[in-house]
Amino acid sequence: MNPQDRGRKYEKMRDDGETCIPLSGSGLLKEDKKDSEDLIQVKFTTKQSYAVRLEDLQKLERNAALELRTPRLDLGFALSGGRTSDWVLIPKKVYKRLRDGN
Repeated sequence: MNPQDRGRKYEKMRDDGETCIPLSGSGLLKEDKKDSEDLIQVKFTTKQSYAVRLEDLQKLERNAALELRTPRLDLGFALSGGRTSDWVLIPKKVYKRLRDGN
């Protein structure tokens, strides 16, 4: 399986309450998944690093605002044995609200 196919498979994995967005790259809604609170862009890499572009985060933030959802970037790194190291990137104001319980 090539890395691009693995990335697509990762995009289709979802946690409880998440819905995959059909035609995520070419449809009306340009992100990969959503749930009741978040609009989610999903990235996966088999490399040891991933570059995050400000332009992509700003686009995600705009799209989330249109949907009245929080922007979220899910990032997965491939590990040995088919495992992944999964990370979530959210705006700092959202993190503070979660941390402070407000």
